[in-house]
Amino acid sequence: MSRYSKRIGTLKALVAGSVIANDPNCSRILDEFDAADSVTKVNPESRRLLLELVHSARAFDTALEAFIVQRGISSKTNGIGNSLKKLSNHSVANVRKINQWEYDRYQNRIANKRNPYMHEAGSYPLNWKELDVLLSEMHSCLSRVVVL
Repeated sequence: MSRYSKRIGTLKALVAGSVIANDPNCSRILDEFDAADSVTKVNPESRRLLLELVHSARAFDTALEAFIVQRGISSKTNGIGNSLKKLSNHSVANVRKINQWEYDRYQNRIANKRNPYMHEAGSYPLNWKELDVLLSEMHSCLSRVVVL
């Protein structure tokens, strides 16, 4: 089990206990979180950090999109940033929105922090603290989104 098994378990519970569970991609989301939780023997540590980040981010990204699809906001989002935009400015009745402060926070603390690791060769999280902060923000965001 990974260093962050409890946090990943909480993220999985948020997915499984929400409208996201009705999405055809739900099992893939949960599998992606499981993959993040299974990299404990990967060396060097920088690679282990990157794998945990990548698998968690992919699960989170797909979970946001699944929520958006299930709530009828959109059929496709193409990334965390676009998902956050759709969650902040949709026009679907009976589905609340994230406010501008939340949008800015999650864009800066999740999407912008994750992007270099996804798009720049040779880029790795600096340490476990950095990964912990990112997972904490994903948890905060997903907790907020599933009650919209």
